[in-house]
Amino acid sequence: LIHPYTKMDDNEIQQLEKARVYCAGFTDPEIKSRTQLYDLFIDLNERTITVAEHAKNDFRLGSFHKDLAEFLVSCSDEEMSSLDI
Repeated sequence: LIHPYTKMDDNEIQQLEKARVYCAGFTDPEIKSRTQLYDLFIDLNERTITVAEHAKNDFRLGSFHKDLAEFLVSCSDEEMSSLDI
C-alpha cells in the first residue's frame, strides 16, 4: 500500500500496476510522464500538484484539499517532529 521509495524498476512498476490503491515515492523524474501510474502527482521540488487527465472527474480539489496539499508541501521544507503535526 505505501511504497516510500520506489525505483523505475520493471518489477516494482508491475507491482504498482496490479495494486488498486497505493502511495508511492519516486526520485526519478521520469515518473511524471507515466500518468497511468498515478491519479495525483505531488512534486515537492516544484511545489506543484498535478491531477492526471484520467482522474480529473474524481479529484476536483476543494479548499480543504488545497490547504492539505499546501501543508504537506510545506512540511517537506521544514524539519518537523511528529509532535509539531
